[in-house]
Amino acid sequence: MSDKLDFPDIQSWEPILVIKERVLDRSLLFAAILASLAFIIASFISPTYGFSPGFYTDIVCLIGLYVVYYFREKAPLRFKLSAIIVFVFVLFISSLVQYGTVSTQLTLSILIPFLTILAYNLRVTLIVMAGVILSFGIIAFLYINGTIESRIENPLNDLITLWTTTGIVILVSSSIIVLMMNRYNEEMIGIVGKLKKRDKELVGHLEEKTVMIQEIHHRVKNNLAVVSGLLELQVLNIDDPDLQKTMQKSVNRILSIAKVHEKLYQSEDFNKIPFKEYVDDLSNVILASMNSERLDITFESEIETEFLSINKGVPIGIIFNELITNSIKYGFKPDKDNRILISISEHEDMIHATYSDNGVGIENFEEAASSSLGFSIIGSLLSQIKADYSYETQNGFKLSFSFPSEI
Repeated sequence: MSDKLDFPDIQSWEPILVIKERVLDRSLLFAAILASLAFIIASFISPTYGFSPGFYTDIVCLIGLYVVYYFREKAPLRFKLSAIIVFVFVLFISSLVQYGTVSTQLTLSILIPFLTILAYNLRVTLIVMAGVILSFGIIAFLYINGTIESRIENPLNDLITLWTTTGIVILVSSSIIVLMMNRYNEEMIGIVGKLKKRDKELVGHLEEKTVMIQEIHHRVKNNLAVVSGLLELQVLNIDDPDLQKTMQKSVNRILSIAKVHEKLYQSEDFNKIPFKEYVDDLSNVILASMNSERLDITFESEIETEFLSINKGVPIGIIFNELITNSIKYGFKPDKDNRILISISEHEDMIHATYSDNGVGIENFEEAASSSLGFSIIGSLLSQIKADYSYETQNGFKLSFSFPSEI
């Protein structure tokens, strides 16, 4: 982008175009209605107006305004403004030719350069304004030498001083409006240019922060993987099977957190975890590491929630880690079709989650929960995410819980 801001390039500045087009479209119908009312009133109160050349000219221009309004969404801004400028110029010239200095539409001469500078640059506007002044001067000359006569007898139309004064007023008024609007356009372009430059800088900073956050998640995931790897090496040096399983549970807890950072590292939004992928991957890792007895276990997931925040994803990942581990360790038996189902849905700003297995269940759940580190962790994490929950421990195990979905 060039540092030099040239007004002819305003067509490339979409925000300014949008503002101008919106203003034009909203005011066009109002202007057409007012012009129609003026046309109707003039038809009734002026005896010389009806079926005069100006009468038909006004009808054509009014129809043109309504046509422009009807096709406003399809036509570009410049085309619409150019059409309106032509209609206004025709109305101005028609009235001036018929009535001279007493024309009620002399003020339209000021509207022409105003509309022109909305669509074009200062040079084009000055050319159009010069055309308006020249047309006014030609008509004034024709009136003064008697070539044109007003439809309303008025000796003032023969006065050179009056035509000169009127022309000067039109010139000065138009110049003031053009200069003010040109300055306004330049200021707007300057503001938009600064905003675009700042937006470009912010995008650059955002990209840097995105790369940084991505790298942080990647390093956290790698560091957790190193810790879990060291613990797994320690597990290999332990002869006690129960202690091995306890250590492996700790490894899986770390892996469940590492999986969150892995998914965030791979995601475009670093606060949103692709939830189904996360649950499926985590479950497969836990089943592979904890199913030392090679039990026949079928895992199913029915997850409607697409994404979950990191604040909810880490606790829920650890919860499922504890539940799957307990199912494998205590709930399932060999030579049986063992199943685990995780279902998650979202309704009315609440996420509803269910974990269930078809294992043996838990006879004395209160006693088992009070003496189990895993259930203590689950209870603490459910409180952390502000979840309401309930257990079913007969004919299998089932935990249902609901928590707010907001991030």
